[in-house]
Amino acid sequence: MAQSKAHDDPIIYSARGKICGIYRPSSKNFLQGTLLTDDDLEVPAQISDDLGKLLKANPHILELPLVWKCYPRTHPPLLMLVKLKLKNSNSLDLRRKGVNKFRIIGQVARIKGQSVTVLLKRNLELAEGEENSFTLTIQGRIPGRALGQFWYFTVRRQGWDWNIINANPVPNVEQPLAMGPILVEEKTAAREVKAKVATQSSIELLEGLSQAALARRLSISSSTIAKHRVRDTFSEWSRQKDPEGIAWSYDEKTKKFKPFNY
Repeated sequence: MAQSKAHDDPIIYSARGKICGIYRPSSKNFLQGTLLTDDDLEVPAQISDDLGKLLKANPHILELPLVWKCYPRTHPPLLMLVKLKLKNSNSLDLRRKGVNKFRIIGQVARIKGQSVTVLLKRNLELAEGEENSFTLTIQGRIPGRALGQFWYFTVRRQGWDWNIINANPVPNVEQPLAMGPILVEEKTAAREVKAKVATQSSIELLEGLSQAALARRLSISSSTIAKHRVRDTFSEWSRQKDPEGIAWSYDEKTKKFKPFNY
């Protein structure tokens, strides 16, 4: 018997695809770490409990570039790795298997030039405190009438850009009338203005920000950053000040600040 949706919308939301890379768990939490992709990006990543058990039982897997089924996030960058293909694959195999190709089904929340923000909702009920909606930002052109409608996208990952290959309205559903942007991430108009001034590209966030750059982003002095970065509360403190609600952590080795992976 099919489970009921956690929302009343006429679609099943989706954001999934395949990616190739080597998973590197963090020293503090095996289920959280980074994925070194086949094009040398280091992307924050999380794995499921089942994958964690598999990797711990077969530690040699951690040395291999493998194909992972994953759910992507763009704000901040994150890959949720949910399934693993253990057979080795060459570059031709990867292309045939659709690596770096993703399917997204959601509601068009914003169109700005060639930037399209898609709202997605969880299809199943979550535990209390877990987020039930999020957005993905993808690149490409779609008509203005799509705003507020449910669309199906095929996108390809190139670096940390998510480029639209194909886009169409979801068939056989009653489409909402075109509406204004659905601002699900900005809580107030003031915060939205601040975000436009402060937002860095996803690649910059992945590589890390200097103390001066983070100070500009948070609209505070560099000395204030230096005072707080050594405290255990720094991630939550920085999240409250960040225009996009991103929590930050400080890397002593690189002297850079990177999005904190919950």
